[in-house]
Amino acid sequence: MSSDRLFFKLHNGFPEHPKAFELSDKAFRQLIEAWCYCSRNLNDGQLTNAQFLKLFSAKSRKELLTVGFVKPSSFGYEMHDYLEHQQSAEDVENRRNKRAMAGSKGGKAKANGLASAKQMPQQTPSKLVADTDTDTDTREAKASLSKTAEEFMDWYLEYPRKASRAVAEKAYIKARKSATAEQLLEGVRRYAADPNREQEFTKLPATWLNAGSWDDEPLPARGASFTATRPDHSSRARAKEADMLARFNAQNDQPFLEIEG
Repeated sequence: MSSDRLFFKLHNGFPEHPKAFELSDKAFRQLIEAWCYCSRNLNDGQLTNAQFLKLFSAKSRKELLTVGFVKPSSFGYEMHDYLEHQQSAEDVENRRNKRAMAGSKGGKAKANGLASAKQMPQQTPSKLVADTDTDTDTREAKASLSKTAEEFMDWYLEYPRKASRAVAEKAYIKARKSATAEQLLEGVRRYAADPNREQEFTKLPATWLNAGSWDDEPLPARGASFTATRPDHSSRARAKEADMLARFNAQNDQPFLEIEG
């Protein structure tokens, strides 16, 4: 019998996240508890003022607001980027409805199958083999997608600018056709650690991936000048003057032509 318990996603690298490092142990624990609370209550990460005060201590509230894991909203407060990583209430409701419909269809199919079994006790072996092959292919495809999603989250947590996550994930899947997960991860770590990278000019994640930037050289030093060396016009003038003087002296050194009278 399938369980209707809800789960929320938490990346295994989250404790090393730069913002998480700034939290006290109590604030970190209360943040996880708040995510559990939002998942159980299907509130899409929205908290009323009363819930916010109940879930977090005064010190934890200050820490979480400072690093940005919780933000004020028109509703009261909201868990930052909750719906980018967690299921929405609508998603959960749709899944439950589909499960209920599948159960209803399964019951009818079972009843029809029992009736057919009385008329045709034996089932053709080829059908069983085909179903097994299809199931295996489906499981392998799901496993591959799950692995790529995990690799993307490893990469995304390292990227120095968090924006347009869904677009970035599509770009990551495309980039994986040209590079390994290790190459992308090493490339983004170099980019994040580059001392010449300026935060306001940091590329969007998808832009960085689509440009193949994991192979880029380090950024040029800030304030570096690429102006070409200007010609020394005074030197040229002095050289021209010396050349003209040499020509004049050469003409004066010519012997005079003597004419016999």
